[in-house]
Amino acid sequence: MEKQIEAVWLNESGFPYSISAPAQKQKLLCRALTAANVHVTVINHRAVHNPQKGESLKAEGRWEGIDYIYTAGTPFRPPGFIRRNLLKLFGIFNEIKLLFRLHRRKKIDVAILHTRMIVTVFLYRMGLKLLSIPVIMPATEYDPGKSDRKGILRYFNDFLFRRFGYRLVDGAMPISEFLMDQIRKHAPNTRIVKVPVLSDFSRYQGMRRNGTGSYFLFCGHLDYFEVVEFILRSFELVDCLEKVSLYLVVAGRAAQMSRLQETIGMYSKNKCVRVFSGVSDEELSSLYFNAKGLLIPLRQTLQDCARFPHKIGEYLASGNPVITTNVGEIRHYFVDAHNALVAENYDVEEFAGKMDYVLRFPDHARKIGENGRDVGLRNFNYKAYGPKLKRFILRTIAGY
Repeated sequence: MEKQIEAVWLNESGFPYSISAPAQKQKLLCRALTAANVHVTVINHRAVHNPQKGESLKAEGRWEGIDYIYTAGTPFRPPGFIRRNLLKLFGIFNEIKLLFRLHRRKKIDVAILHTRMIVTVFLYRMGLKLLSIPVIMPATEYDPGKSDRKGILRYFNDFLFRRFGYRLVDGAMPISEFLMDQIRKHAPNTRIVKVPVLSDFSRYQGMRRNGTGSYFLFCGHLDYFEVVEFILRSFELVDCLEKVSLYLVVAGRAAQMSRLQETIGMYSKNKCVRVFSGVSDEELSSLYFNAKGLLIPLRQTLQDCARFPHKIGEYLASGNPVITTNVGEIRHYFVDAHNALVAENYDVEEFAGKMDYVLRFPDHARKIGENGRDVGLRNFNYKAYGPKLKRFILRTIAGY
């Protein structure tokens, strides 16, 4: 019988209930590895969940065959600055003890580390090297391209991480061709396997179109406020042949939500815009599944050239047409008017034209959505990545 590989996933908070894009991809990767006979233990040293939400989450447990441990002794974030930071130190101390204990029991063959902090990479690398454990690190963003990466400390961290971060680890899992090239440039000896956006294509199984409305939908964070404004301006130009709405499913701080409402009020179609926040995963799936078109404009920035938004996979799995721009990874998978509606430029009028196309040619738009789902099944179905990742892990262990 083939020996089971033992992997630990480090420095990702909130498993298994976090709904952030990195956490969603983490869950899909863990499920794929589990199906390929790789036992994954997710170790959380930070308690991040809100106790007021009443989540039935223990400090240790199992979710879909994946073990998880909160080394702080609780998954719930306590009130008070001092208590939170003492608990964080307690969690780090217990994590170190746990890693040594698992190593003694031969329960770690490889570590998957999620971070973009160079000091964190260095500390984990040094500690795990003492235990002769190889480290693999995902790559999903290009920090110098992010507008929020300001300040001398962040600049210094991003410079060092870009130059040395992937030299310190044994394997990398970049999400895009851009990030693959960056890693090859700065860490030519590090093993690489590309892991694009992933999705669970059984997500919408058993759902039926409810026909309760005609709407376009965008899902995202209000940190990308410029993109939300771009969508509002595009929607303003859509020649509505029928009553159609724009649904914005967003997360953000109170000030951002207030700004959004003020911005929406500036447009003549403000009565046709609905804002959703804090929806459950089931509600979100229903909203995706019943949309006319799903919006994800990408900008001509380093950030958007490097990333591959997680929601694209979820959009494609719905079978509805995805409307986007020809930036970054899009050109490697999509052809305009065949398996997506792709505006050549990040331009309001061009993007509005693609939305218009969905309303004018609904039958062809449905076909585009079906073709998009086929592309997703071939390229982004998480179930297909388990054996590939297992082979990559085995090569990384053998070469350590």
